[in-house]
Amino acid sequence: MTEFKSLSGHEFPELHLSPSQLSGLLRALCECTNNILCILDWEGRVLDMSSSGERLLGWDRGQMINIPLQSLVSENQDISELMNLAKGQGGVEQEVTFKHVQGHLVPCRLCLSLWTDDSGAGQGLLGVASDQSKWHKFQEDLVRIDRLTEMGRMAAAIVHDLKNPLSIINQAAGWGKVVVEDARGLSKEDRDELGKILHEIEEQTARCRSITNQVLDFVRESRPDRKEFALQTLINDTLRYLAPELKYPPVEVSTDLAEEDVIIQSDYQLLQQVLVNILINAIHALRENKDSPPRLHVALHKEPGGGHVRITDNGIGIPESVQEHIFELFYTTKPEGKGTGLGLPICRRIIKRLGGSLWFESQVGTGTTFHISLPKHRAWRQNHTGS
Repeated sequence: MTEFKSLSGHEFPELHLSPSQLSGLLRALCECTNNILCILDWEGRVLDMSSSGERLLGWDRGQMINIPLQSLVSENQDISELMNLAKGQGGVEQEVTFKHVQGHLVPCRLCLSLWTDDSGAGQGLLGVASDQSKWHKFQEDLVRIDRLTEMGRMAAAIVHDLKNPLSIINQAAGWGKVVVEDARGLSKEDRDELGKILHEIEEQTARCRSITNQVLDFVRESRPDRKEFALQTLINDTLRYLAPELKYPPVEVSTDLAEEDVIIQSDYQLLQQVLVNILINAIHALRENKDSPPRLHVALHKEPGGGHVRITDNGIGIPESVQEHIFELFYTTKPEGKGTGLGLPICRRIIKRLGGSLWFESQVGTGTTFHISLPKHRAWRQNHTGS
């Protein structure tokens, strides 16, 4: 019989187990972790492995028994030295890349400990491997976010520098119109044609100035702010800002905004960040739906305590298996390099800090609706952060 004792030496009388019971208990404990637990003989062959090894690497457990652990490791790594160190030092730890049955690699942190009998003679090694994939992705996402942040700063600087030449072009066009009006020897047709061209230049430079101002307003770093504004203004400004994204392919945009201004006191820039993120996600979903013309609908209704915004697309929808995860940090269904899994979690955090709530409804093949409920007066917090 096996008796368990606490660190203080007191026995736990309810845990008098036979060897078979102890074996069952240990196996049950091994199944309680997502880490790979394995027993290796003195030569490094796998004597036993927990079922988490099957889940993480995809191999059938029977395929991994009695084969060298080295055969489960990527070809460019040799773990023989690591096993020798474990035998000599009693325990070592190192990052090792395992091979998945489908061919891709799984980075793991492998800990090896010496396994001895009652006399202290080495019998083999015990290994614990923890999946490092999410940690690696987290580090890659941080690098990508830093790069995007730097690109945003560069874009803001470039846009700022564009304002001066745009202003000069606009002034030159205005002066050109005056010259055309006073020029001698021009036919009425030529005068009208030149006037139209210069007027078009003025309009397009004004449009460029508007776009540059919107970009600067969006990326400008600002302290947490609370000001009064109409949600209709916020929505219309955001849709104008995203107009280039809505053109290719063309998205049919409709709005149903309350006739009476929905006035709230909140942080304009942060709310625009939320709307931009949700609308961009909707546009991506629309591009993936090839079965029907892309449509986007934005509605705003006044409520006693504030306003309720609904953003609806007829995109591909969100599968039920994904819906419970979309507000989790670093969870994304987009291809590698296309998404960080940060947008929606940050959006929910922003809305929560502003005293509102964010939720969604979705059905595969039909589309998705995001709901944003906002209070008339934001709940101000000293520890406010925008991301």
